[in-house]
Amino acid sequence: MDSISATGSKSAGIGDTPDSINIEYKFKKLDLSWSSEIPDVPGAGTKHIGAFFTGDKGTLLADYSSREIRIDGEVLKDIEDIPKTILRSPGHQQNFIDCVKKRQQPESNLAYAKEMTKPMHVGLISWKLGRPLVWNYKKNEFKEDTEANDLLFRPYRDGYNWIGA
Repeated sequence: MDSISATGSKSAGIGDTPDSINIEYKFKKLDLSWSSEIPDVPGAGTKHIGAFFTGDKGTLLADYSSREIRIDGEVLKDIEDIPKTILRSPGHQQNFIDCVKKRQQPESNLAYAKEMTKPMHVGLISWKLGRPLVWNYKKNEFKEDTEANDLLFRPYRDGYNWIGA
């Protein structure tokens, strides 16, 4: 069993999404924190951060716009140009729409993407309910929590159904 606990603030708009969120994951062999907030590292506020990792042996910050990688404060430059050996994607959203129209599989592996995004979704459920949750990954459900489990699925609109795995 894994535990998830999220805190954050609600966006000012009409939606029900967080403006900021911090999630603490406690897995069997790993504790992990995820945050939408800018990390407290020099220059982070002016960057388009792709990822920031802090561990007991150092830190790593990867910036999308400058293509800099900082490892424990040392700046490494990423490669200047990526060879174009395959066709460039029109973007995830456009590719998805194109594939729905053509009845084809999108470039992104949806089964993989489902598993990859699951921790974020269960973190959002913890934030929405305002309390820690216990998650059973193998059963794909929260332990003894009907209210949280009800948020894992919503009814499909008339005329639509789930045909995936």
